[in-house]
Amino acid sequence: MSERVVTVGGNQATRPLTDFTMNASYGYDWYVNNLKTASGNGRSWNSPFITIAEAAAAASAGDNINIWGDGTTTHQYAESVTPTVANLKFIGRGAVPNAVIWTGITDALIVTTIVNTYAGNIRFRPASGYSGVKLTGVANGTKVDSCRFQGTTGSKYGIVSDGHQSGVYLYNNHFLYMNAATCYGIYAPIDAGVAENASWEIFNNMFHSNTNHIKANLRYSIVKGNTFAGVGLNSAGAQAAPSKCIDFTPGSGSVGNNTITQNMLGGAYTTALYVSSNAAEDWIGNYCAITATTGTFGLTVAIPAG
Repeated sequence: MSERVVTVGGNQATRPLTDFTMNASYGYDWYVNNLKTASGNGRSWNSPFITIAEAAAAASAGDNINIWGDGTTTHQYAESVTPTVANLKFIGRGAVPNAVIWTGITDALIVTTIVNTYAGNIRFRPASGYSGVKLTGVANGTKVDSCRFQGTTGSKYGIVSDGHQSGVYLYNNHFLYMNAATCYGIYAPIDAGVAENASWEIFNNMFHSNTNHIKANLRYSIVKGNTFAGVGLNSAGAQAAPSKCIDFTPGSGSVGNNTITQNMLGGAYTTALYVSSNAAEDWIGNYCAITATTGTFGLTVAIPAG
């Protein structure tokens, strides 16, 4: 059991020991390292599992899965993993950021009706035609933090959703090179005109060289502090603009009413690259090219116009 010990100040001669040491359990730590040739019991770096799937199968709700990587595709994790318990944390470890490279046989991390899954500090390289993270059903509370979604040949999505999640948190990630035809950094469409994602937070991410940065039917969500490149590379390696940077085109029954603020919106601030869900959305205080729908110094004061 992992345990944190916190010491607080005071006079040890006059105060009880419980005032100075507080122990709090946070679940078991499991360890994965595919540089090893055989699996151990997964309880330490000296005896790790060699696949993420082994750790996910052994873990209980609230556990941490620590994954070691060396930053090379020679030792990437080529597996698709579907957690079966809530509140699992998949944490990349290594000498450099995003040293763990995870591709999938299909989608890499598949969160299906499991709440509060966390993925952090991992470089997802989606398999051809698939995603780095796939969300289906009531996979509420999923958090993806400080990950790199780096497309390779045929990669389809960085993150894909079926439209049934509330409270998804995407912080400090980098989405790039999802740039073949109809590919997306984040793709979260409405499901059959019924289910629509709500209360998402998309904060401080970078989007570059994707065919589409975000295509989503979101409602009551916040898109804040992100950078959307208005030009990048296409699949042939040439400079090209994305088809869309933000596309909230409403579907049947779509609600919208999102807040888009404090982002750097590259390219033209028009509906060619930026599409609002409805007139009630707030596109305020973003940095962009100066147009008729922006204020002084290119700060947005209204939704994009055609």
